[in-house]
Amino acid sequence: MIRRIIVILFLGLIFVSGLVQAQTPRPTTSSTYPTRQDLYVNDLAGVLSSSDESALRDVVRQIAANFDLTVLTIDGIVDYDPTEPTIEKFATTLFNKWGIGDKRQNKGVLIVLSMRNRDVRIELGEGYKRDYDDDMKAVIEEYMIPRFKEGNYASGLTDGANQIYREIMGRLPTGTSNSLQSVSTPRPSTTISTTSTTINRSITLSPSTLKDALPLAAGAAGVAGAGGAGAWILRTVRRRRPRKCASCGTMMVKLDESADDAHLDKGQRMEEMLGAIDYDVWECPSCQARDMYDYSAWFSSYSACPQCSYRTMTRTSTVIDRATEYSTGLRRVETKCQHCTHHQEWDETIPRVHRSHSSSRGGSRSSGSSSRGGGSSSGGGASGSW
Repeated sequence: MIRRIIVILFLGLIFVSGLVQAQTPRPTTSSTYPTRQDLYVNDLAGVLSSSDESALRDVVRQIAANFDLTVLTIDGIVDYDPTEPTIEKFATTLFNKWGIGDKRQNKGVLIVLSMRNRDVRIELGEGYKRDYDDDMKAVIEEYMIPRFKEGNYASGLTDGANQIYREIMGRLPTGTSNSLQSVSTPRPSTTISTTSTTINRSITLSPSTLKDALPLAAGAAGVAGAGGAGAWILRTVRRRRPRKCASCGTMMVKLDESADDAHLDKGQRMEEMLGAIDYDVWECPSCQARDMYDYSAWFSSYSACPQCSYRTMTRTSTVIDRATEYSTGLRRVETKCQHCTHHQEWDETIPRVHRSHSSSRGGSRSSGSSSRGGGSSSGGGASGSW
């Protein structure tokens, strides 16, 4: 009898032990999501050059005057979450951890680019209706993915940020190139450099059309503004108009590009080669008098050199130490002329990063004012792969 009781008790202990073990949760692998190092651009994958990152930050900072936008690049999701969730889950979780946007309106936006996964995600705050998801999908497919396939991640992220702004605010950010067309029109697969050189050489106007074109050009300039298409047409018309020789009154002839180079000095030829300035030379066939006109490019990275005065100098900056919330940073600035021997380098202090501030928010589809922080997302947005 005692032996039977001992056996029953032993079996009972085994049963209870198994039950307890079954109910004890198994340890899970912890996830450590990245820390937000900057309000605007967090290039943790290191895919952006210093100049590209600085340019992208300027774009995002301008957009943030209307709604919070943060860009993040990472090597791979598994580096931060060993369970390797989808980019949708990763972006939603991270959005809520960082609290992008303000709590009241929830109009924040997060762009996540995962290099190893070859995925990109635009995560939207809860304040956006679901019809924005299709808009973000179009931005990814037509403006970001084509650039990523070319390996041009800076351009894809910049174009994507600008088009997100357009979908939300109904217009492109101030100063954005007009080459960014509407979302319904995909961008070309190669980068197009728009300068006065290529514009003016691509259009020829006969003298018989000038009289009719001038009123139209003037009207277009008034509508489009000094930096718009109207001003470009007006400038082209004025550049192509017939000219009389001041000496003998004979109609002058515009020399072609190969012929006018003979009348340019070395610095002027360098300006033309760099696309900074285009020169036109008009010659009188009767008395051989010549007039020269210079046309500066509207979009050029070259500026006037303090040593030779030609528009052949470039300026670049390289971040040595990044600024944080608690300390300033340092960058090396370099100016170099492509024509003369001018070359200078110096260090500049980068101001500390301001983590929060109040800003005025407005637009055709989003308005109001609030402070940063506390925003949340319920998974709205769109994703894409390349």
